[in-house]
Amino acid sequence: MTGLARRILGVVIVVAVAAALVYQSQRALARLGASVVLEGAELTATGMVSTGRIDRAVLGRNLEALRRAADAAPGDPRIPLAIGSHHLLLGNRAAAAHWYRLALEVEPRPEILLNLGRTEWAVGEEIAALEHLRQALLLEPAWLDQIPQGALARLGALAPPAP
Repeated sequence: MTGLARRILGVVIVVAVAAALVYQSQRALARLGASVVLEGAELTATGMVSTGRIDRAVLGRNLEALRRAADAAPGDPRIPLAIGSHHLLLGNRAAAAHWYRLALEVEPRPEILLNLGRTEWAVGEEIAALEHLRQALLLEPAWLDQIPQGALARLGALAPPAP
């Protein structure tokens, strides 16, 4: 390889590495922005729940921002989980279950299983609800008090007998 060819190859490599670094930096900034949106939306929603004052307009704006955040950070299960919870606060259980299922596809976390199971139970999807609630309890047994009473009774009936 000639000296000129080596220099050209070196320039090409430097440009390729620089382009990769710029791309990775842009993705990192997008994920950081998505995390900021998520934290703000969760804080707002938690405040509404604790005061008992649900502001539908604020939740709607949060949903718009969270959907954009979901596009920016598609691998973060917390975002579809938060979208599902916002839909639940707005009384849209079908949409909540849809977003909880999307979160579950990203990462099967116990809080996702619990929220999905409780939502499914509320809309009468008992078989799916019992399975998701059972899985949540296997991962977090301390959450027994968060299981709907009817589901808890059914789960108890499904439990294997003690040895």
